[in-house]
Amino acid sequence: MGNSIKRSAEEVLGHEPRIKRKPWFNEQCKEAIADRDKARLRVVQDPTEENKRRLAIRQREAKRIIRTNKRIWKKEKMKEIEDNRKNKTRIFFEKANEVRRSFKPRHTMIRMEDGALLTENDKIAKAFKNIRLEWAGHVWRSGGPIGLATGWKPDTRRPRGRPRQRWKDRITKDASRLGVNDGKEIAQDRDRWRQVVAAAMDLNGP
Repeated sequence: MGNSIKRSAEEVLGHEPRIKRKPWFNEQCKEAIADRDKARLRVVQDPTEENKRRLAIRQREAKRIIRTNKRIWKKEKMKEIEDNRKNKTRIFFEKANEVRRSFKPRHTMIRMEDGALLTENDKIAKAFKNIRLEWAGHVWRSGGPIGLATGWKPDTRRPRGRPRQRWKDRITKDASRLGVNDGKEIAQDRDRWRQVVAAAMDLNGP
C-alpha cells in the first residue's frame, strides 16, 4: 500500500532526489535520533511510566546533541567566513552561500506546521513568501555567521549588466507589498514580525 502511494505521488509530482542539507548532522546525531526512536517504539508497544521516562531522557539528549553539533558547525563556518572576508572575496561568498544553503528550503511540495501538505504551485509560492519572511526575521535578529554573511558588502564594483535579484531584494519586495518598509527594525519584535509573516500567506504572485 505504502509503495503504491509513493509511486503514484512520484508520477504526479515527479521524483526529486534527496539532497543532504544539514552538514552538521553527523553520526553522533544519527545515533541519538535512533536511540530516541527506539525509546518511542518501546512506549508505543508498552506505555509504562518507566518507558515514558526513558523516552523523555532520550528526547532531551537528542535535542542537546543536535543543538551542540549545529552550534559547533556554525562557529567553524563563522571563523572561515571571517578569515576570508577581507581579501578572499570569492571564497567568502562560497562559504557564506554554504551556510545559507544549509537552511534554504527547496521542495516541490511543502508540509505546513499544521500538517497540511501543499502541492499546488500558487499555494507553494505563498508558503515560500511566508518562509522567506520568517527566515528574514531570524537573519535580522541574528548576530551569527548568517547575519554577518547577509549584511556584508564587498568593496568591489559589480559586474556589467542587469544585476541578479538577491535574496534580500525578494524580502524587500514582499515586505513592501505588506506595507512594511522598516522590516529589520520590526523584526526585532517577534510578535509583530509573526503578524507580518502570517499576512504573507495572502500575497498573490511570485
